Amino acid sequence: MHAEPERTNRKRKNPEPTQKKSANSELLRPVKAVYRLLGRYLDMTFAEFQVGVLQDVHPETEVAIWCRIATVWYDYHERVLESERLSKVEEQKLLVALIAIFAGEKNVRRLPVSAEVGTLLLFCYDSVARA
Repeated sequence: MHAEPERTNRKRKNPEPTQKKSANSELLRPVKAVYRLLGRYLDMTFAEFQVGVLQDVHPETEVAIWCRIATVWYDYHERVLESERLSKVEEQKLLVALIAIFAGEKNVRRLPVSAEVGTLLLFCYDSVARA
């Protein structure tokens, strides 16, 4: 007796790539918004930023972090700078400081900004976190 060969359904596709593509397309809007606000200070193209964020192991989390960074950055500019922008170098330092804060750094002396600016960034970070 011959055993029947196991039949496989070749039409059945793995739904994961489709689900990931759909999720990434939903995340594209906030990625674009963050880049519009902060992109000039990141020294990368939109395509590079998009790939870096959306190809993260957890893109939803990465997008959420960048949205919060942008929100704190905006809050700092509204509260402290009265919507004024700093030089590109100073704005880049603010972003590096915010990224460090989001990574857990609370020691303002370790941030690439003055202790006063670091304290104000932490205040804005805490304010946004409570909102």
